[in-house]
Amino acid sequence: MPAPSSCRATNYRAWKKMKKINRIIKSLLFIFILFQISSFAAEPEKTGAHEKKKKKKRPEQQLENHQFDPDSSLTSRCRQAPDFIIKSIRKTNNKKPYKPYSLNKKEQEMIKQDIMKLPERFRKIMKDRLAGIYFVENFWARGIMANLRDEEKKMYSYFIVNPIVLEDNISDCITRKEYTCYILDDPDIRIRIDCGTNISGIFYVLIHEITHALDFMEKHTPHKKKSKKKKSMKAEIDGKDFTR
Repeated sequence: MPAPSSCRATNYRAWKKMKKINRIIKSLLFIFILFQISSFAAEPEKTGAHEKKKKKKRPEQQLENHQFDPDSSLTSRCRQAPDFIIKSIRKTNNKKPYKPYSLNKKEQEMIKQDIMKLPERFRKIMKDRLAGIYFVENFWARGIMANLRDEEKKMYSYFIVNPIVLEDNISDCITRKEYTCYILDDPDIRIRIDCGTNISGIFYVLIHEITHALDFMEKHTPHKKKSKKKKSMKAEIDGKDFTR
């Protein structure tokens, strides 16, 4: 049987060792808690920075930048393209000197009349979801539709239009568009789409782009998920000599 003093010394050493272990455990817990607090505190700052970066990088996709007002007339949304639209076009294709175009009174009245000719369903989707129609000189297409979403992920659209369509009637506009499908290296190739001359070219562009917007918003066409594997268009299309 060990002496009482020996037992007390052993117990003291064990108590001191346990105290040291507890102190280490507490230190580790403190470091862990401190790390968690700093992570939570940094998260909103990180998210805010990400949102700020996103807005700075893609302002054309932020609804508030388009001055959208669902109660405004559709004609009033036909306006000169702001700087962020011009910059977004240049990022896509910087081969031409793109310039904002301002409509004159005659063109504004023509567009107003053409909008009234659209089906009611199209006018309704334009009134509720069309952020703007921007006219850009030297634009590489006659018109395109682009989507954007608000903070609640609701989809909206805006159109970019080449003002050259204001000079065409609908027959000339569609004919020019169809010609882009061919390489004109044969003088015998002739294309003519005849829809009369009483309707303007902008009417065709509007109804074409609104159909795209309606399709996206109401999800009529099932859209495939993007594949990581890039497929060659040549492999998918059996092209002839005179087609692009």
